[in-house]
Amino acid sequence: LSDTPSTYVGQALKSVRVKNDETGVEFVLEDKTEAIIVPISDLVTNLSTGITKAFFTLPYSFTLSAVKANLLVTQTAGTAITFDIYKNGTSILSTKITIDNSETSSLTASVPPVISTTLLEADSIITIGVTIGTAGAKGGVVTLIGEKS
Repeated sequence: LSDTPSTYVGQALKSVRVKNDETGVEFVLEDKTEAIIVPISDLVTNLSTGITKAFFTLPYSFTLSAVKANLLVTQTAGTAITFDIYKNGTSILSTKITIDNSETSSLTASVPPVISTTLLEADSIITIGVTIGTAGAKGGVVTLIGEKS
């Protein structure tokens, strides 16, 4: 192979793949990002508040890098709908996830969420709550983004 490197310095833990133009190989870091998508309601019933709308346990340790929420049907009035995520009963967010009125995604929220606890250990009990709002909102989903630790 004519494109075999003379040294592997700086290539630790990288994978080898064929270049897009198929002219040789290259070293790449694999994206290990995962998304844990948690539905917190059905698609037709109005959301209601409560701190245990959904729960799951983690099969492995997970380092959280982002969180977001989405709605199928928006809330049109009232205080912005607010979601919280708890690890073993304690909130992991110092600023909760909000979805502004008439929006379907927290990505457009006027105030973004802030994660205060990023390490979620294996077997942690994760619960999702709706803490404020819900006027007419339907089809709630919360997404945790990160990678195995």
